[in-house]
Amino acid sequence: DYETDSFQFTLNSPYAHEASYEYDMASRVMTALRVHPIHRLDRSKYTCTRINVTAKDGEAKIPVTLLHRKNMQLNGRNPTLMRAYGAYGVPTDIDFRVEHFPLLERGWIIALAHVRGGSELGTLWYHQGKLENKRNTFTDFIDVAEHLVEAGYTNPRRLTATGVSAGGLLMGAVCNMRPDLFRAMVLNVPFLDPMTAMLNPETPLTKVEYLEWGNPAESEKMYDYMASYAPYDTIPEYDNDTSRKDRTVRQIANGSSDGSDAEDSSSTTVITTAGTATYLPPPITARRPALMISCGERDQRVDYTQSAKFVARLRSRLEPWYGAEGKEACVLMVDENRGHFGNGSQDDRVKNWAREVVFLLGNVQQMDVGGSNMSMGHNNNETAYRQK
Repeated sequence: DYETDSFQFTLNSPYAHEASYEYDMASRVMTALRVHPIHRLDRSKYTCTRINVTAKDGEAKIPVTLLHRKNMQLNGRNPTLMRAYGAYGVPTDIDFRVEHFPLLERGWIIALAHVRGGSELGTLWYHQGKLENKRNTFTDFIDVAEHLVEAGYTNPRRLTATGVSAGGLLMGAVCNMRPDLFRAMVLNVPFLDPMTAMLNPETPLTKVEYLEWGNPAESEKMYDYMASYAPYDTIPEYDNDTSRKDRTVRQIANGSSDGSDAEDSSSTTVITTAGTATYLPPPITARRPALMISCGERDQRVDYTQSAKFVARLRSRLEPWYGAEGKEACVLMVDENRGHFGNGSQDDRVKNWAREVVFLLGNVQQMDVGGSNMSMGHNNNETAYRQK
């Protein structure tokens, strides 16, 4: 209606529900139409800031939105949750999420990494994170994590991450590339086995997805490139050879940052992409994150078997960390009624958020108890999750 003195608009904020207002341009009066207050939340305690992190390739400055208390100190001890998506040109919105507040109230930082593959900085930003540029998404996330540590926001024992769907692929790839950077990761309906999915044109959405990931069946270059980052295919294999373990232990004791064994032949194995680029295999490190992976049997976009395969291979190849007697939790939750976007029940969504928050707190806040790497019964926690 062009003949009007008023218009309606909405406001979004990470510290308030979306609200609708009407503004009368003649009287200059604004009226609230739909506002849902958040009870027992003092918004004055929190702020939202933006930093930019220079990517290692020098090609980009990655925007990072930080949600945190106003009195935050850069002492390297702030528990931090990183979130990102980085695919399909979908931006990581700075919106209200109820699951953030149990963490914010406990002094956590929420870091939204606007990595390439989204569209935060336009169409070019999206194209720099898809197809043959997909690895930029993962390296951007790693660069942001390293900056948060180096700048004194947090440290690897208090740094966590979470991602959904294609964001779950991002988490899986980063977990393999730099497991030493994170204490815990939460992956929801994650796209962990893109190779199998993209090689089968009969599965839903595969042909449409060629525009995002490429077709490994038609291009050797794309096959090799996808194989260099696909989470399921790049899980490293722990060598149970006693001599290797002895050398690794000695190297860790001598101050190696990642516990890798430079003398071992596996450390020099490379993945070659059509003769144009070389990628080192994922490292075997002394530290790996605890993992919570959730999926649904009714998911028609990402089959739940991807998560099941990923966890099975993790427990098999990285038994000292994720096996039955491993030192880190590896929780797989399969909901028989869940689809890709949940099961439609708000009550169940809140329960899922609560589980994730408890998982993150249980793996990070325990660092403040005794100051050592206590597991707080990681395996007992996993047993409890399975029973529940």
